[in-house]
Amino acid sequence: MYGLSLNYSKEKYAYLVHVNGHKIINQNNIHYLTFTVVGWLDIFTRKDYKDIIIESMIYCIKHKGLNVHAYVIMSNHIHLILSASTGNSLSNIVRDFKKHTSKKIVKTIVENPKESRSEWMLGLFNPNYAFLYSNA
Repeated sequence: MYGLSLNYSKEKYAYLVHVNGHKIINQNNIHYLTFTVVGWLDIFTRKDYKDIIIESMIYCIKHKGLNVHAYVIMSNHIHLILSASTGNSLSNIVRDFKKHTSKKIVKTIVENPKESRSEWMLGLFNPNYAFLYSNA
């Protein structure tokens, strides 16, 4: 890591998801969701982190029954219009999506020797809360 010393523990960042307020009742309706980065950190200014979001969405579309009607990735939050295919749970898809992307982004931050803000960013990610919050 080019002399960069980080005290990263998989256990510490294993659960970085917290749902804030929005409850999906009808799992097959179309829902407008916003995922906000903890501390409004402008993490999506880096292509690597945006790519993780896109790759995870593609995976969920192909394997989990996610329907993405529209989305926009801003510097520190994501707006999505989503639904789930019949027989799939949008709540479960969103939960899995956020859990996976949170872990993957934190891992990428830790392993990226070019990330000049890594120690500062990891310090903001309180393991009791989340990397991505959901807001309706």
